Amino acid sequence: MKYPVLFCDIDGTLDHSQKGERTSQLAAEDQFIHQEALLLLQRIRQRGGIVILTTGRRFANYGRFSSLIPHDTCLMEHGSVIIQKSNVHDGWMEQLRQQIGNSLTGEKVGSLWDYERQLENEGYTTSAEGRIGSFRIAGRGGKPLTFDEKKELLQRETLEVVATSNRDFIDFIPRRGGKSHAAAYMLAELGRP
Repeated sequence: MKYPVLFCDIDGTLDHSQKGERTSQLAAEDQFIHQEALLLLQRIRQRGGIVILTTGRRFANYGRFSSLIPHDTCLMEHGSVIIQKSNVHDGWMEQLRQQIGNSLTGEKVGSLWDYERQLENEGYTTSAEGRIGSFRIAGRGGKPLTFDEKKELLQRETLEVVATSNRDFIDFIPRRGGKSHAAAYMLAELGRP
């Protein structure tokens, strides 16, 4: 028997900013998750279902929610990183090696990191702190991004790197990464079409 697979976003879907009587707080954050949502995810898993979290959050923040939210796998950094049983999924990382190098060891070699350096040379402020499969642009010349700059960055693409909007920021990920590619990869691993 094949069990259901639930893909669920975290930010703005599971979590919210209002503390209530029946909420649990994410570690080191002012975000809360209703206890009924946590119980529902646990029931899905107890009945053989598979819970896969999806988020744009950076790899370094996994510990903030990993023990609170019941799940089997987590697609992080917009799907550029897959964590399964608290470990980075080696097979997925190998598929992205050309774009991200061996970033777990700090080796920033590959088209993603080349593009980050290019944008830095254009005056953008980038950050890859705590990230292993993406980087973020927060501003240019010490100022926040304007609407036009965000629009231009989102339209900019290379053969191997794409941009995605994440609240006030623009994140860049490998083209072969992304939530839809990572989800398809996990479904294939689970023997699902």
